[in-house]
Amino acid sequence: MKPHFFFALCCLLTVQRLDAQSTTLTGHIDHPKAKSVYLSQYSDFITYGAVTIDSAVINKKGDFKMTFDWPTPGPVTFFHGNEITELYLCPGDNLHLYLDTKEFDETLKYQGNGVERNTYMAQAMLNPTITDGSVYKLSEKDFGLLVDSLRSAQTLLLEKSYSNSVSGDNCKDDFLNLQHAEILYEWAYEKLSYPMMHKYVTRGAAETPLAEISYDFLDQVKIENPEALSSSMYYVFLSQYIDHEVGKLLVNDDPLDQLKLKEKYVVENFDGDVLDYAYAKMIYEHLTSYNDTSTACPVLRRYKKVLPGGQYIHVLDSVVTTISKLAAGNKAPVFIANDAAGKAFSLNDFKGKVVYLDIWATWCGPCVGEIPNMEKLIDMFEGEEVVFLSVSVDDDKERWKKFIADKKMQGVQLHSPGGFESSISKQYAVVGIPRYVLIDREGLIIEANADRPGDMRDKLNSLLD
Repeated sequence: MKPHFFFALCCLLTVQRLDAQSTTLTGHIDHPKAKSVYLSQYSDFITYGAVTIDSAVINKKGDFKMTFDWPTPGPVTFFHGNEITELYLCPGDNLHLYLDTKEFDETLKYQGNGVERNTYMAQAMLNPTITDGSVYKLSEKDFGLLVDSLRSAQTLLLEKSYSNSVSGDNCKDDFLNLQHAEILYEWAYEKLSYPMMHKYVTRGAAETPLAEISYDFLDQVKIENPEALSSSMYYVFLSQYIDHEVGKLLVNDDPLDQLKLKEKYVVENFDGDVLDYAYAKMIYEHLTSYNDTSTACPVLRRYKKVLPGGQYIHVLDSVVTTISKLAAGNKAPVFIANDAAGKAFSLNDFKGKVVYLDIWATWCGPCVGEIPNMEKLIDMFEGEEVVFLSVSVDDDKERWKKFIADKKMQGVQLHSPGGFESSISKQYAVVGIPRYVLIDREGLIIEANADRPGDMRDKLNSLLD
């Protein structure tokens, strides 16, 4: 299937509360790729922790059935093997799904309650979207026209989804409001991100200079919008907007200055649930980006004072506990992962040597970009008492195996599937990759956020000397 980041994020329940009702999802799968199916949603838009709603075994005929309590209308993610699609379910739905894994997205069909909703979701997965970073090389005018056309196409598809509606749908208004918010804030996010992405993909090339950027499009969106809190794209846009505004105030790239300015900005400009999210997101990003509890914890205490009933307090407390275990001098969390042949390795297998741990994935552009530097570093320290241990969090094992073979990657190559939900990601509080960790001969952490390979030569030399 084609990946679709924006719908994949949208897995929280909407805020409208209805009476608890059971919902049933049945289905038939031709050419199943696995023995079961399951439904999942995110616990929040801070950590994106996955919560399984229900699962079912596929029988010999390819059929399955799930019945579960579903008190609130909202989107969920349907998983089968390494394939996913997005659904929008309402209390009391009795929905039937059909698909053929040989053409997963293209064969999705629905019957029963919510046909219009879920047919739209399936078609939206096939609609053109920005999946190729090269589009950011376009001029501001051409990029704007592209994003405008994508927004128009998505809006037209949404309007058509109910144009010939014959069945009643109690969730129609909730669904349409959510999708309109998704479309609007995706559009605004892309336009807001364009200057940064343009500079990144062109590397500031002289032949593609960035003209004076217009931010007039921001007049079309509501920045503080509690009514959009069920939209994943609103959260993504809001985070980008705050970074954009705080960036105007920064005089340098110091993380501490950025944290101080961002806290001041969100407290002065937002209220209620929007403030709750923006404040907590800021703390979470600092904690997980820098493993810095000494700076973040005072901010966390102020967050608790401003919002004593903050919905993210338990999440942030949990992150602090995890990161505290990653302080220099603490024992590095011991993980187990398999190599391409299926042989299991533990971190303990490398005691007695310095370990330079690289947590990465084949789909991560910056990770792949660091491979040449890693290979040079490995060559520099050939025969020394240092292990270069790369652990991929790819879900697709075969893709990972082919990638490391094609690239002839050196070092110890292991696999821990699950992305940011993988066991190693959870143990090391990984929310962004590549992530490098430096571990001493006794298995103790030297740096939980070590430098990238291109800047590690002197550090490794000093440790080995």
